[in-house]
Order: sequence, then structure tokens, then C-alpha cells
Amino acid sequence: MRIRHLRAKILTAIILIFLGNALFAGSLTNISVELTNNEAGAEAIYRFTFRTSSTGGIPDSGKVEFILPPGFDVSNVDIAQSKNLNMTGGFSVITIKEDTVRLTRDGTGNDVPGNTEVSVVIGVVVNHTSIGSYNVKINTLEVDNTAIDTGTTPNFSIVAGSLHHFQLATSGNAIAGQNFAVTITAQDEHNNTVTSFNSQVTLTDKTGTISPTTTGSFLNGVRIENLTFTKSYTDNQVTVTYNSKSGVSAFFNVLPGDLAHFKFDNISSPQTAGAAFGITITAQDQFNNTATGFIGQVTLTDNSGSLNMTSNNFVDGVLIQNVTIAKSQSDNFITAIGNGKSGISNFFNVNANNLSKFYINNVSDQIAGE
Repeated sequence: MRIRHLRAKILTAIILIFLGNALFAGSLTNISVELTNNEAGAEAIYRFTFRTSSTGGIPDSGKVEFILPPGFDVSNVDIAQSKNLNMTGGFSVITIKEDTVRLTRDGTGNDVPGNTEVSVVIGVVVNHTSIGSYNVKINTLEVDNTAIDTGTTPNFSIVAGSLHHFQLATSGNAIAGQNFAVTITAQDEHNNTVTSFNSQVTLTDKTGTISPTTTGSFLNGVRIENLTFTKSYTDNQVTVTYNSKSGVSAFFNVLPGDLAHFKFDNISSPQTAGAAFGITITAQDQFNNTATGFIGQVTLTDNSGSLNMTSNNFVDGVLIQNVTIAKSQSDNFITAIGNGKSGISNFFNVNANNLSKFYINNVSDQIAGE
């Protein structure tokens, strides 16, 4: 039993040795922090002001420690200075370890008493590249690193920097003539949203048919715009421009719209009755893009009445086929009808074929000499 109690006392003593600094440190009060530049990723001088606890203070060879959140770069801090007469002298050593800046006083100044306001600047700190709310922990230490006081600054904001580029978000492919939503975000060089940007931007694309060409006004750095394109295109991109700043979307395709009509390639004139000749018909949407999804058949007729047939199947919206017109006809034309849509060829003549026989109508009996 005695051994057990002895072990407990020893364990308690060990814990107190390791945690004593934190357990018995006083509290800094009236803490504030000011930055010369609070933009994301910017270089800044930080000014910290705090009041020592009534039982605390800072010895002339004591230390002041600033622990910044991960993501702030303190590796180049080489400026440290007291900014009021309550703490005189300088700092002999600036120690940088990860996110911590520890300043060691040089022994030439006063012992700062308890309940005293102290102001210290350090620099240069590179701000976090992400916008948000952050704070800094401050510790004061004895020469042997024993904790004196500790405290944490109020939260301070890191905000977006100036406009650097635009980020465009799209989803899937566009269809000619249909709305295609794009979300445009004004961003700084670290991809934070520049919420102060509320202007309009210019839009262009590879098809040259984008509409509108100017967006509406952004709201808090973001604009959702419905775009339309009238030309089908593979690997299209939208480009946003504002003064010297720009942004480009990912690649997307502009697909043709629904079948609207059929278009014939020019049929040369004349053709010859009874002789086969080739025709090419393209299924098209309302903007004359090839409706590649149409793979059906059409009915083919002509003005002479001698052509009436069902075509072969279209391939990727195109039909190439031979047809034959049996009758001669001036200003003939071919009509294609399918899926409730139609198309008419150009006018062309169909000439009679070469003489191949004579046709004699039946002759009734006749009387010789008459």
C-alpha cells in the first residue's frame, strides 16, 4: 500500500514538472493585433499589444513568443522591436521554429513589471493564402523558458487580394440553341473569391456564336450566366476578359440541336432519264448544324412523279445514295420527308435518254389503194 502511494506521489510530481509552466502561467489581457496588410499571401508587419498579468512581467533577459496558425510563413521574420517605453532595450535573438517566433530580450532594458502594457512589432510575416479568421497565441517566458503569462489575440481576418483571374465552372456539353450555364468567379492569385468584384465581363468562344457577349453584373465576386451557341463545335472554350484579367473554361462540346430540316447538296443539271445519279442529303438542326444523331430513313419523291422510294439509313446525319428518275422533266426537284421534317433540292432538268426503239400504236385494217 505504501509503495502504491509513493508511486502516485512520484507520478504527480512528474506531471507537475512537465505541466507546471502551463498550469501556473498568468493571463495576458487587453490583447490586440494589427497588420499592415491583411490580404491573403501578402507580406505584413504585425503589431501586438498586450498587458502583463498583475503577478507577471517580462525580465530584461526574458522572452516573448508568438505562435501563428499553420499556413502563415514566419521563416523570414528578421524585424522585432518594442513600440512603447514600457519595455526598453532590444532583442538579441530571433528564434524561428515552424510557426513560432520567439524573441529573446538583450538585457539592456528594464524589467517590465506586472499589469503593464507592452507593444511589439515583428516582420516580415507572409499571410496565409486562404481567406479566413485567425488568431495568434502569445507567451511571455523567463530566461529559463518558464512560462510567465499567456494569451490569445482576438480573431483577425485575412481577406482576398486584388483580382488576378477568373475561374469558370461548366457541366457537361452544350446543345446548340439551348441554355448552357457557366459559373464565373473572380479570384485573387491564391484562388480566393474577390467578393468586392461586382462588374461585368466580356465573353468570347471558339465558335464565334456565343450569346451574350457581355455578362450581367457580378454579385460578391460570382456570376452565373446562361449562354447559348448556334454552331456545333468540338472542344469549345469560353474566355472571360476584364481589362487585363482573363479566365478560360475547360473544354466542352457544342452538340447539334434536334432535326429541323434536310439539306441537299447541289444536283447538277441536266440528268438523264433512266440513268442513276448520286445525291447527298444532310439532316440539319435549325442552325444548319449536321444533326449527327439522325440515322433514320426518308421518303424521296420528285416533280416528275417517277421517283417514289424509301432511302437507305442516314449515317451520322448524312445520306449518300444513287437514285433514278424515269421521266424527262424540266425544272425537276426532289423532296425528302422524314420524322415530320422535309427538304427540297435545287431545280434541275431531266432529259430523255438516247433513242432505243420506236413505238407504233395499233393500226386498224386498211383497204389497198386508199
